[in-house]
Amino acid sequence: AATSAAWNAKKGVAFALAAHSREALEPHLPSLVPTLYRHSFDPNPRIGTPMKALWSALVPDAKATLSVHFDAVLAHLLAGLGDRAWRAREASALALAELVPQCDAGNFTAQAAVLFRAILRALDDIKESVRNASQGAWRALCSATNRLSDGGTSSPADARAVLDAILPILLDKGLTHPEAEVRAL
Repeated sequence: AATSAAWNAKKGVAFALAAHSREALEPHLPSLVPTLYRHSFDPNPRIGTPMKALWSALVPDAKATLSVHFDAVLAHLLAGLGDRAWRAREASALALAELVPQCDAGNFTAQAAVLFRAILRALDDIKESVRNASQGAWRALCSATNRLSDGGTSSPADARAVLDAILPILLDKGLTHPEAEVRAL
């Protein structure tokens, strides 16, 4: 993507794919949506800007698309948090900060342990920009946890399931983390 002039133009990709119909791209959306979503948060504006333009051209209703492909997007972002490239880790953390608040109790409970582990690890990243992006993801995760574990805003069964999923991780990995800043969070 970095070597092609079409990908580096502000809306080059959107114009290049505008000739294709949505019906032709529909079967490929499950593999395109996770990658496009993460790359739209790329810290390099020469990559992030065209990917945002492509995202808006291909996805008319982002919230509905993300709810349909939520598991695939989340799996892609979690894999990106463990990537060797710092840009992939930073983009994944930034994207998680936007995706996590859209979780419902079912999605959150199923992935809570993995989310907490991955974000706690990203908070202790060697690259400062990744740590800063991970703090945004951490705040979004804490906010979603508070919202979903509150018996007033969600059902008591959902609140109990969320607490059952997150408390062991916080007690085992969060409070005993070797890094003092992570323990404080």
